[in-house]
Amino acid sequence: MAVREKPIIGIDLGTTNACVAFVRNRIPKVVPTDRGNLILPTVVAVSEKGDILVGGVAKDQLVTNPKNTIYGAKRLIGRKFGSKIVQELRNYYSYDIVEGPSGEAAVLLGGQVRTLPEVSAMVLAHIKRIAEAFLQKPIEEAIISVPAYYSDAQRHAVREAGRLAGFVVKRIVNEPTAAALAYGFSRGLDQKILVYDLGGGTFDVSVLQLSGNVFEVLATGGDTFLGGVDFDNRIIDFVLEDFWRQHKVDLAESPIAMQRVKKGAEAAKIDLSLIPNVSIDLPYIEEKKGRPLDIRMQLSRQQLNELTADLVERTFQLCD
Repeated sequence: MAVREKPIIGIDLGTTNACVAFVRNRIPKVVPTDRGNLILPTVVAVSEKGDILVGGVAKDQLVTNPKNTIYGAKRLIGRKFGSKIVQELRNYYSYDIVEGPSGEAAVLLGGQVRTLPEVSAMVLAHIKRIAEAFLQKPIEEAIISVPAYYSDAQRHAVREAGRLAGFVVKRIVNEPTAAALAYGFSRGLDQKILVYDLGGGTFDVSVLQLSGNVFEVLATGGDTFLGGVDFDNRIIDFVLEDFWRQHKVDLAESPIAMQRVKKGAEAAKIDLSLIPNVSIDLPYIEEKKGRPLDIRMQLSRQQLNELTADLVERTFQLCD
């Protein structure tokens, strides 16, 4: 099969991470990032010097510059500023969510109002540069996957982000359909499958009928507010409550302390996938009367299961 002169790439623009792939000789391959990773954090920031940062470098300075670091934009894109969901999210993020020029949710970045398609376009433009450097060819066309239950406004906003990044977006594909294609293509299957996709910020579930290379979506559901970050938040609350019990100090009032706790919680969750017990060690997280205070606590997989049991149960209810 001849290699296309101008390859088309597939992009999974996730809430927490993005991934990009291309097809060579009928085999899809993931393009590594400029740091050699297979995923790129979907984080955009403005440094103190006014430079735009994307990916790992933006995520690295989340602790020291939380006001100018945008993450989780996928939960906001294509939504009206006045909607209940956006108003609830304003308390949840460390950056400022404001009203955009057309009444949509936008963000304040480096003192400027930026629309969410603009923010997502910064991530997509970075992906474009990485893919072009890796494949050593100009790339103009892309397919982008989105949650199955995204509204028309949200799909349009993602398409607009692609256009701003310099792509011709050939197709917007539902994430569960993309997973089913990856699983079933050219395998000659004739069966029903259920795709369970618990991502960083969104949960998606779809039932599909696979017949040869025909994929029919029979049912789909999901929750925009159910994902890995919600599991992280349970650990964060657990740590904050324990610290308050010991020292009567509320870490939630310190943005820098909160970012360190957030990072520690995510790392603990990941480690608990492999080992039954972890230690969360965050020295000099705060001080009281001039005395440094540390976080040193144990967390077991059993405790994590108990803290998140209701979140897992919510995914089962959506599956049913």
